[in-house]
Parts: sequence; C-alpha cells; structure tokens
Amino acid sequence: MSLDLTAMPIVQSRSNALFKRLRTLAGAAQKQRREGVAILEGVHLADAYLQALTADRAALAAASDGRTTGQRDAMPLERVVVSQSAAARDDVRAILVRIHALWLDRTTVFDDGLFEQVSPVSDGGIGILLLIAAPQITLASLCLPASSSTSIAAARAGDGGRDDVPGDADEGHARIVQNCVILDGVQDAGNVGSILRSAAAAGVTLAFCLPGTATVWSTKVLRAAMGAHFVMRIVEQAPSDAVAAVLGVPVVITDSHASESIYEADLCRPLAWVMGNEGAGVSAFWRERAAVRLTIPQPGRIESLNVAAAAAVCLFEQTRQLSTPRVRS
Repeated sequence: MSLDLTAMPIVQSRSNALFKRLRTLAGAAQKQRREGVAILEGVHLADAYLQALTADRAALAAASDGRTTGQRDAMPLERVVVSQSAAARDDVRAILVRIHALWLDRTTVFDDGLFEQVSPVSDGGIGILLLIAAPQITLASLCLPASSSTSIAAARAGDGGRDDVPGDADEGHARIVQNCVILDGVQDAGNVGSILRSAAAAGVTLAFCLPGTATVWSTKVLRAAMGAHFVMRIVEQAPSDAVAAVLGVPVVITDSHASESIYEADLCRPLAWVMGNEGAGVSAFWRERAAVRLTIPQPGRIESLNVAAAAAVCLFEQTRQLSTPRVRS
C-alpha cells in the first residue's frame, strides 16, 4: 500500500488527544521516563532509528540462536507526527515511506501552528517527530549466563524487569569485559548527550547512566547525542554497587592530582571510564574503586575541563593508541 499524505486529514484542533499528549510530554523528561517513551525530533534521529531497526531485522534473519525478537519489538513506534509544510519535503517524505514499510497507519499531520506547540525545538525546520517506546536495558539482560548468545537487540528486549545481577562470575554469569563509559551523576542533558556521542564515535557501545544522571532518553539528551542511542546499549538507573559487581575491566578516572598523564598511560585494553558530576566530580564510591587515575595536562590557566570535553579527550586518546600500538622494548 502506497503512502498518500494528501488523503490524510490535517489536525488543527488543540483538543486533539494526540496533541494534548505530546504537549504534556514535550520537554518533560521525568514524565517521558515514567511513561517509558522518547520523542525523536527531526530527520537525522528518525533516520538513525530506522537504520537501527533495519540492521536488526537483517541480524535476526541471519541469527542461528533462535531469537525472534529485536529492536522493533523493544522500541516500537507509537506515532509519527509531521507538520503540514514538512510533509511536502523530500527528506521527510523519504522517512515516512520507510516508516510505512514497517508500520501502517502511524502517521498524523498537524498544521504548522499546532506542530510548533509540540516541538521543543525553537529554531524551526524540524517538521517531524517520532514517539517511540524507550528501550529498557537492565544489567540482568546484559549479564546473561556466559553460555548465552547476547546482542544489542536481546539486551534491548529486556529481561522481565530484573535489576539485580549476581556479581560473582563463578555463578555462571558473564562479566562486562569490554570498553564502557559510566556516567556518575552527570546532570546536564547536553553533557550526557555529548559524552554518548563521543563514546559512539570512538567505538564504545556500552554505557551506564547511574542514578543522578540526566534522563538518557529525554529529548535534550537525544538531540545532543545525535543518534548514539541507536548504536549503543545504555543501562539507566543501575546502582553503582551492582555495576561495579559485574565489571571485568579496570576502572579509570581522571584526577587533576594524578601523577600519570593520559598521554603516558597504556590505554590499549578495555577500560571502564567513569565520568563524574559537573560540580562534585567522581563520587567517593568510584574513586575508591579506581584502578587507574590519570590527569589531562592543561598548560593554560583554566582550572578544569567540562566533563564532556574530558570524556572526548580520554576516549580519543585511547582510540589513537589502539590505532597505533606502542612498540615495547
């Protein structure tokens, strides 16, 4: 069935139920979290979302482990809303055609004035919003028994809501043995999104957003992360002790008083990079568990780097080292 936007009615009334719901969700990160939804704004995020679904369908088709659920099941589309003027744009229409191939009858057209009232973006030109179910990835779904075959899709499908994970690898539960970032109370949504964006760009596919960190599937974080959510597994609200219990890699923090420079340290191995709160820094819990403390040289007269900038420096110094391994005598 082809997509014919001209045949769709244009919503113009503020009493429309979908309009009312989007108005209450727009910019309300805690309400979005409580309802388990996320709002994707614009063509770029919509494209990243659809690419993730397409890649996952291919992975499921090729899977030999019997999996039948994937990202389409874990983060289904509830509704796509377009403005009347954006509906005529080629880039928006291309997104709508791709959505229509996966789900029928999910598109609603708002007149431009109404759309502007539900879009938190004030600079215009967005023209399209996707309301999706936000994936709920838990520690338990990441740390399945070592004999299990796990994937991003399997983790996103959830595990029945369990948040507790046995910390003893001897019990048969896999430990986290890959590069990851741990956001330890990073409160600013822009910083959280920027860290995730840098992590994804550096090839890191796992992040833990601990209590006190900005809501990771909020509109502002999604916008700042520029699609990183769809190439990473992100565990939200897991307690620090539960995360520490399953880590099988050294914990690294930055410390202005550390004796070793990040440019002198050997970063050619999987590490757990802990990024602390903007004001208080890394919490005492993670400072006590840090196996590696590094300083970022700052020859200028500024006291410290923004946490997102520091994260980018750390992750890309590791990327540089991994691409040009040291020659050891």
